[in-house]
Amino acid sequence: MRLSLPVACIATAASVVLAPLPAQAAAVPNGLFLSVTGNGGTWLRAIVIQCPLRADQHPYGALTCALLTAVDGNIDRLPGNPHPCTRQNDPVTATATGIWQNRRVNWQKTFSNACVLDAATSPVFHF
Repeated sequence: MRLSLPVACIATAASVVLAPLPAQAAAVPNGLFLSVTGNGGTWLRAIVIQCPLRADQHPYGALTCALLTAVDGNIDRLPGNPHPCTRQNDPVTATATGIWQNRRVNWQKTFSNACVLDAATSPVFHF
């Protein structure tokens, strides 16, 4: 069975982020694989962020790491960047998987459009 390139990339990146934790690693870096897909599962974008070691891989890495630390990795508690959005129905699904504070994160939520996603989670999914 052949996997499409986006699916293969997601699988590879997720395996890196979700790799087993070494027993001696007390201070494991926080790492999340973040993705946004469009309506019907079309591929839009994805990125891996590791805080604080590789925050520079995300365009707003330092701020994203600070916000995720403040909410202990709970994406539903992010303050976001509230701003008005149209009521256009163009669903996007945001996903975060990985390890935060030695706990697995497996979060997914669908928003009515990209603006609503940005208002709820910015800058985490702003890449």
